[in-house]
Amino acid sequence: MARYLARVATPLSVETTFDKLSDLSRFSEWDPGVLRGRCVRQTAAGVGSIYELMLDAPFGRPCLRYTVDRFERAPQRCVIGFSGAINGLKSLDEIRVATEAEGTVVTYDATLTTRFPWALGDRLLNVYFRRLGDRAAFGLRRFLGGSPVAGDALEQGRS
Repeated sequence: MARYLARVATPLSVETTFDKLSDLSRFSEWDPGVLRGRCVRQTAAGVGSIYELMLDAPFGRPCLRYTVDRFERAPQRCVIGFSGAINGLKSLDEIRVATEAEGTVVTYDATLTTRFPWALGDRLLNVYFRRLGDRAAFGLRRFLGGSPVAGDALEQGRS
């Protein structure tokens, strides 16, 4: 299992930020690992919506199909949770947008699991996932006109 957590403070409002991020077809605008995205099915409530993202992967250009499992929109706290699977990997992601002391803060929390139980594979997956996550977090900051939150891994120079 590999996990990546990034936090970004943005001058945008919670609602504007959530609108930009809850449309998963826009991933290619900030995540360099995504070549393009499209909405396959849109539901009024958000839950059940399906998005396909074409990835720029070392093993080709696979499409990851995400299904929205959670969609909560409130004035000061919004959440979208989504999951998908591709080539033996399962991705479980959540984006939270909330008002905090720093202003509007986005927390992107992603977990990647594999059906392969090898310990060495998990370590390699962690290294690879961290590189992907760092590139995406940098793009997310740029996309939102934001900055790292105090204590964030990227601010500490991990990228």
